[in-house]
Amino acid sequence: MTTNNNGNSIYDVRQIISDGASISRSFIIMNALASIVASYGLLVDSTAVVIGAMVIATLLGPITGIALGLVDGDNQLFRRAMISEVFGVVLVMAVAFLIGKIHADIPLSREILARTSPNILDLIIALAGGAAGAYAIASPRISAGLVGVAIATALVPPLATSSILLARGETGLAMGAFLLFLANFVAIQVTSSLVLWLLGYHKITRYEANSANGFLRRNILSIVMLVILTVVLGINFSNTLEKQILSTQIRQIITDNLSMFPDAQLVEITINEEDSVIDLQVTIRTSRTPTYAEVVVLQKEIATHLQRTVALKLIDVPTVKLDPLIPPTFTPTPLPQPSATPTYTPTSTLTNTPTPTLTSTPTNTPTATPTFTPTPVSAVIDNFEGEGVVLRDKPGGVIIGTLPNTAPVLILYQREIIDGVEWVEIQDVLLRKSWVLYKYLKIVR
Repeated sequence: MTTNNNGNSIYDVRQIISDGASISRSFIIMNALASIVASYGLLVDSTAVVIGAMVIATLLGPITGIALGLVDGDNQLFRRAMISEVFGVVLVMAVAFLIGKIHADIPLSREILARTSPNILDLIIALAGGAAGAYAIASPRISAGLVGVAIATALVPPLATSSILLARGETGLAMGAFLLFLANFVAIQVTSSLVLWLLGYHKITRYEANSANGFLRRNILSIVMLVILTVVLGINFSNTLEKQILSTQIRQIITDNLSMFPDAQLVEITINEEDSVIDLQVTIRTSRTPTYAEVVVLQKEIATHLQRTVALKLIDVPTVKLDPLIPPTFTPTPLPQPSATPTYTPTSTLTNTPTPTLTSTPTNTPTATPTFTPTPVSAVIDNFEGEGVVLRDKPGGVIIGTLPNTAPVLILYQREIIDGVEWVEIQDVLLRKSWVLYKYLKIVR
């Protein structure tokens, strides 16, 4: 029996690939479950849950079948594998679209947004992953399942991301996520075809099939698509890199010049480029509102360093800095003491017949039951990853202000849990009442 360079029977490997390229009950169930897990992992911004989705995804099998069909000149396998892959893609996107509609109120997470701007680095990862997957299938010492799990990260999450965004009407972002899936699909297929061809999985009785020209002719469409995607993603990478460099430069310039503002803390920088003009919106926290002249100086510094036209909008969030507050001592309300029970005291008069006199028994006056009023708990803002917190009018509601880290607050009595996250009502030093996430508070003992 013919074997490859790794000692596997070529017939056995072909059979494994052929079986994995077919639509079956397990193929449908596992891809549907993978879509559910991936969608919820993306919505809750959990990398661990998204990783769990790749354990059960089976979209790699049809791609390997497409690769072998092209290498081997097996048109029947190619068609069957292509139909299976299209069916799997539609299934994953349909399930994710439904979940996106059901949870349309959940904000877009970082896991979702991270898959909307693919670049050349994603393509390189997919090329290496496709080669690893094909080699693992043909190797007796490597678990193809583990490699398939790793590659599935490039297939199911981008599809789920695209459908969730389509469900919310974010067509532009959805197209970016689908472009990431398409780039991964093409890269995995091309490298899988190349590895299988190099390992001898082609019809050796036909010269054309065995030649490099035959390989290139059958894979010409995939190779052309790969070249186009390389150019597009390369341009995306270049643009993204330029924006990151510009953002880093602007942040550094602003940080270096914040000394002109007392107790200044940088909160956020928003950068937009329109018609060669850099439009900046800078949010800071200070204990004193900057003057117009100081803002002009900052704008000149930025424009001078960048040698670009800069429009600046400075948003100042007033802050109040207080000394550490010692929490008030809790004084319990004293409980009512029991009153003495009156006793019967007989009295007599100096007469021939002593007559006892009854003394009236006083009636107990009911005492009001004391009620316990919770004492507000002293705390400080503790969210150094986000440089403070925002204040909302209700749990998950409209932003009404911000507080910096270490700002003292009082935790009031109302608490509410929404989607497993605890919100508490607080009061700051300006006597404003608002709601924040409990995890951003640190109790002061």
